[in-house]
Amino acid sequence: MQVWKLTITLKTDFNTAFMRRGSTIWPLKDEKFVYIPGTHIKGVVKCELERMGVPKTTIERLFGKKNQDEVAYEEPKLKFFDAVVLKSEVPDYERTHVSIDVRTMSHSERALFTYKLIPAGTKFTGFICVRGELSQEEEKILLGGILSAAHYGFGNSRSRGLGSVEIKMEKSTVEEIKEVYLQ
Repeated sequence: MQVWKLTITLKTDFNTAFMRRGSTIWPLKDEKFVYIPGTHIKGVVKCELERMGVPKTTIERLFGKKNQDEVAYEEPKLKFFDAVVLKSEVPDYERTHVSIDVRTMSHSERALFTYKLIPAGTKFTGFICVRGELSQEEEKILLGGILSAAHYGFGNSRSRGLGSVEIKMEKSTVEEIKEVYLQ
């Protein structure tokens, strides 16, 4: 089994609120950690690979797929773990904005909203485990997807300049996974 370590450094503040479907990342905290869900990272990477024109069969091999009967599921080669940072290292931080009415392009009456942010400079550590081994081509595709995802950003309000990240990807071990999550 191959293990890749991701170090995600926030270049700008990270907006954890997702307006669509009422989901939100904040406060994704357990007893020790604040985290970016592995599913969010996986989704951004997969979306970027699709946008880059990577063949569907390669994406399905790496990320899994439903079989034709739409019931069974083929296991993916990649397992994305949550990217975590110790809770004590992340201050609570909020920003307030005014909603803009897109029809009039002016502020909406009584439409203040506040969202939680994780400040720039915060470093998250996550992992990707690979069932079996990646071929050289698959490794290049994964690295390309990670770099493209870093360029795209994470979280909400990317159009406001939030969610810009730098991602460092390096080979790791199962022991390091245990060290990070069992602190």
